[in-house]
Amino acid sequence: MADKLCDISPEVREELKKFRFRKSTTNSALILKIDREKQLVILEDQLDDVSVEDLQEQLPGHQPRYVIYSYRMEHEDKRISFPMCFIFYTPRDSQMELQMLYAGTKVALQREADLTRVYEVRELDDFTDEWLREKLNYTEKNRVFVGSQVGALKEYDLTSETPYKPVNLQKISDLEPGQGITTLRWGNEEETEILLGRNDSVIQVYDLPKNTFTLCKSIPEGAVVGVCRVDGKIIGAAKSGQIHILGNGKEIQTLIAGTDISRMRQCKHNQSLLATGGKDRKNNLKVWNIEQETPIFSSKNVPHDSLQLEVPVWDSDIGFLDCNNLVTASRYGYIRTYDIRKQRRPVHQFVPKDKEPMAFTCLKTHENIVYVGLTTGGIRAFDTRSLKFPIHTYKGSIGSITDLTLDKTGKFLCSTSLERYVRIHSTIDNTILYQCYVKTKPSQVLIKTAEETTNGTTSVTNEEASEDLQESKKMAQEIPSDEEEEDEIVTEYFHDDKPDKLLKRLKRKRKFSN
Repeated sequence: MADKLCDISPEVREELKKFRFRKSTTNSALILKIDREKQLVILEDQLDDVSVEDLQEQLPGHQPRYVIYSYRMEHEDKRISFPMCFIFYTPRDSQMELQMLYAGTKVALQREADLTRVYEVRELDDFTDEWLREKLNYTEKNRVFVGSQVGALKEYDLTSETPYKPVNLQKISDLEPGQGITTLRWGNEEETEILLGRNDSVIQVYDLPKNTFTLCKSIPEGAVVGVCRVDGKIIGAAKSGQIHILGNGKEIQTLIAGTDISRMRQCKHNQSLLATGGKDRKNNLKVWNIEQETPIFSSKNVPHDSLQLEVPVWDSDIGFLDCNNLVTASRYGYIRTYDIRKQRRPVHQFVPKDKEPMAFTCLKTHENIVYVGLTTGGIRAFDTRSLKFPIHTYKGSIGSITDLTLDKTGKFLCSTSLERYVRIHSTIDNTILYQCYVKTKPSQVLIKTAEETTNGTTSVTNEEASEDLQESKKMAQEIPSDEEEEDEIVTEYFHDDKPDKLLKRLKRKRKFSN
């Protein structure tokens, strides 16, 4: 299928190249539109020294536009940068045909512009200087660590002047074939230690303050599909089905979890609890207490289907909601929740419709929300209390999602995908806040929350993020019908708007209707 509905004119291609290498020290913008007769993206206007408010005045009230905007931004440390962003403006009340035309050409134009900061504006009054600064200020908050399929461990410091330039945490020349990183987890609550497992059965510990590997151990055989630390001991799970508890010496205690497990996870509420899951019934979900040699819980498959055939099992990833409740995602498209106190079979289950086949590769949980990555690209969010349907969809990826992670606040969702991109979405409004192309295929990712500054303040506090997330969930549960939403828009337009905003809208409507 074609990735665009309209072609990009040679004039636009040339202007995009010039715009990227301009040396202006003020805000500048390119406004692009689609010529419906020629089915061509053309340049509508080029603006220099234009503020966000002035740019807002130049955009029509009821027609979509593309905006390439270079914004002069002064940081808290007095640095001045000129981030360039791609703004897709598509009013809610514009013609559906126009919306489809612009949406179908967006990806191709974004690729031609080669921009990673992509934002969508639905209401023109939302496009303000404060809104744009909030989006661009994200780069002040986190550090991202990426493990690749060739074995490289890299850091992207989003607080630096070069947030898209990686720092290799190990020498590439030291890597050998077959050393791909298969799991990446924090080793402590302070997030100063990274535990990583490799495809060649090696487990390593990287100390961030010291910037070096401090430990290297091996498990008997098999790729490492899970690693954690309990009471000072390193625990690693092999794909072949063994859980190895590595002591200080050479002694190794082994638990048998199956024959082909896909993932092992640790419960953050009780670090002695582990969960394993894999392909086929023998490798079904099991919960372990490392002080015991047998699992404390083993799941039971759902009843046979309508043809009295066994439903296939493949738990590709697992997550603890608390000490007693877990959620699993499958390559076969189902999501299931379990309560180990009640029953062995799932408490709730999501099964996709026949017309919409799905396969899930990984998951990440936060409170009652589970985020799952798809093999076809994209991320879905479900409420684990019902699992009836996705409550959020996070777009942008066209390759299989290889890993998901959240920062401590639950506000930023970081993902890696096979088309070699690292992305960070806002869990509040689903927008892409950061997007970076990596040279090697990423397999695992971690995101480090901003540390406290000298005056004791943080960029985003846990309380603020929790309040925002709860508000987002509440809004998701109160989505009105199409008719109610339409009535609300009309009411807001005529009654809730301030006089100056209403006047601006009327002026824009008159300007672009002539």
